[in-house]
Parts: sequence; C-alpha cells; structure tokens
Amino acid sequence: MEFRELSDDQWKFMKPHLPPQPITGRKRADDRKVINGILFVLITGCRWGDMPAIYGSQATAWRRLKRWSEEGIWNEIMESLRDSAYQKGKFSLDTVCIDSSFIEAKKRGEDSSYNGHKKRKGIKIHACVSCEGFPLTIQISSGKEHDRQYFIEVMENIKVNTHGRPRTRPLEVLADAAYDDAEIRQYLRSRAIKSNIPINTRNSKRKKKGRPTRFDEETYHYRGTIERFFAWLKMGFRKLASRYERLNVVFKGLLDIACFMLCWKKV
Repeated sequence: MEFRELSDDQWKFMKPHLPPQPITGRKRADDRKVINGILFVLITGCRWGDMPAIYGSQATAWRRLKRWSEEGIWNEIMESLRDSAYQKGKFSLDTVCIDSSFIEAKKRGEDSSYNGHKKRKGIKIHACVSCEGFPLTIQISSGKEHDRQYFIEVMENIKVNTHGRPRTRPLEVLADAAYDDAEIRQYLRSRAIKSNIPINTRNSKRKKKGRPTRFDEETYHYRGTIERFFAWLKMGFRKLASRYERLNVVFKGLLDIACFMLCWKKV
C-alpha cells in the first residue's frame, strides 16, 4: 500500500473518538500530525527513528500509539467504522471465516516463542472476518499455541453493534482442518451455528461415532477471504510483516489501525 496522509473524511471520522485536549497544562502534540507519523511507520515498515520530522517526535508518536492502544481507542475507532459499514449493508454476518497467521519476531518480545512447525520464533494473529473481508475480531497469542486453542475465545469476542441488539452469532463458520475438533463442533452446535470444517486426515484414521460431520465444498471456497485478509495486512502494512515491537499492546494498536484502513477502502 502506498503511504498517504489521512484524508479529511478519515480525520473527521476519527476525531470524535480521540480523548479531549487537557483543560489545564500543556496541550498534547497535534493529533492528526502524530497519527500521520504512525501511519507512515506502519505502511513503510521503517524504524521509528526514521519517521519524517514533519510529523513531530518519533517518541511522541510511539507513546501515543501505546497509550491509546491501552485505552482501547484504536480498537474503538476500527469497530465504529466496521459497525457503520454493517448498518449500511456493506457486509453480512451469515458466514464468517476463522484462521490464524504466524508472524516472525525479529527481536525478543512479549509472547514471542518458538514455533516447531515454522522453525522460527514469533507470534500468531487469530482473526475472524466476514466473507467480504471485514475484520470482526482479532487477537494475538504466543507463536507455539495451536490454532484451535483460541477458536472459542475468538468466537466469544464477536460483537457487531446494530440499530437494535448487537449481533454476536453468525449463522455459519468456515475454518480449515486444523479446527477439526470435537469440542469446537460441540461448541458451535450449542450456539446453533453451522460448522463448515473439513475432516483432518490425521483424525480420519479413527472411526468416529455419532452423526457425520457437515462439510459444504461450495460454501467453503469463501474461506480464501481470510487468507487474502492476512496477505493484505502483511503486504500493505510492512510493519506487520515481521514483528519488531516488543510489546503486544503496541503491535495490537498497529493491527487496529491497519484494520481501520482496510475497512475504509471497502466502505
């Protein structure tokens, strides 16, 4: 993705979600300028020290990114745009996709651990997206954790605000064979959600009792949406391709801003 500063429309959307300037004492650095500096680092993947001076101090930008991530402001901005898109009919919650993606950690950092399959140290991003590519929930875990360990937690975090009651339950979930697990299928049945998960060949050797597992190949091809979502994150925002940030809260803030920018292109 080519770096561009915030447009007037993007700034107009973000501004109401930002904390007000302090009534007394020193006013903080210009918010729009600081956010443009964070965007520059996020998209180009450069070091914080290489952020152009026109956007102010790199230390100010990093601290603002960290503090507002701790306060949930970046996540609030992203979710507000996503909820607005849903209310405008830009995407549906009928079918969603769940998967994870490994990100190599170049430095020692929080939750960074050795992944035996990738043979590298890093973290995992667990995400759920709509079939139109809108992120519904996204979170970080240790690189050694198995995908299915975070399935239920990701599902429980789905919440899209509407004009009425929030939507927390899709009708169908698409996931790859790594999620072929009896506990996951039982969880989905308990919430009246259809599971569209292929049988893991390593599990197929064991004869299963009970009802046959459901799998719809025609619908399953939509699972490619989440693969493209991860590709957009890593290729469009170079700071997310490899992890150099030591703190999860800083990396999560970058993820939320990237998701906001992806949603904006679709709205």
